[in-house]
Amino acid sequence: VWRLPLPGGIPLQLVEIPAWEGWIGSPDEEEGRTAYGYRPECEGKDVESLRRVALPAFGMARTPISQAQWRAVAELEPVGRDIPVDPATEKGAELPVETVSWNDAQEWCARLNLVLRNELGEQAPQVALPSESQWEVACRAGTTTPFHFGDTIDAGWANHDGTYTYGAGHQGTYLNRPSPVGAYGLVNRWGLADLHGNVWEWCADLWHPSAEGAPGDGSAWLEPDAELKGDAATYRLLRGGSWLNDPVYCRSACRNGGHPGLRDNTFGFRVCCLPPGFPP
Repeated sequence: VWRLPLPGGIPLQLVEIPAWEGWIGSPDEEEGRTAYGYRPECEGKDVESLRRVALPAFGMARTPISQAQWRAVAELEPVGRDIPVDPATEKGAELPVETVSWNDAQEWCARLNLVLRNELGEQAPQVALPSESQWEVACRAGTTTPFHFGDTIDAGWANHDGTYTYGAGHQGTYLNRPSPVGAYGLVNRWGLADLHGNVWEWCADLWHPSAEGAPGDGSAWLEPDAELKGDAATYRLLRGGSWLNDPVYCRSACRNGGHPGLRDNTFGFRVCCLPPGFPP
């Protein structure tokens, strides 16, 4: 873990995700991979199609951005737009920031990048929303199971609606609220926490009903889907599930999406860190 100081001295903890080549998505037999009936655009699509990616090394925030980390940057002068300083529905400095839109998260990154450039010059790292493939590679940490800790999930391992089960999992509790970042004490092999549940995490990509044709080099998929109409054509990717969701939506391969201006109390984000200057 290394620490990138935010304004006011609050650290942003990041870990290095090594260069990696392999498969992401889910196999045909994975339970829940067709649970997209709430999205008519996905009918007849292989939403979680297996695809091979090759990514260079990058940094990833250890947890979703907390409310304290959000405030440290949100109080700075705007770069492109205003964002709320205290948007979360459930208040707490160590709780994940939520009720933030994709647009809000982009502005937060822009403000932090300006500070880093002013302080570190050309060698400043670039903080950004991860691409979908960066997020899934970081989440899986080399695993091929539905969750980075195996074939099932338990309410004692991650914050989701534990009254539902997945695979051989046991029924548990439903907190009905987010939990402090990193509170469950479980990390994947690369040191990342809270990848399953707690808050949905925005990614940089435009949402597509199927991952077929997505970039294989780790870059964000920014080409719109010509078949999508209206608001759906502008949706951005959300990954990881949330405290509200049953476990099928917290799998490593699950691909949700939302309007970039939508603020929902299950939506948060974490950032990645890119060269130059990585690590600083």
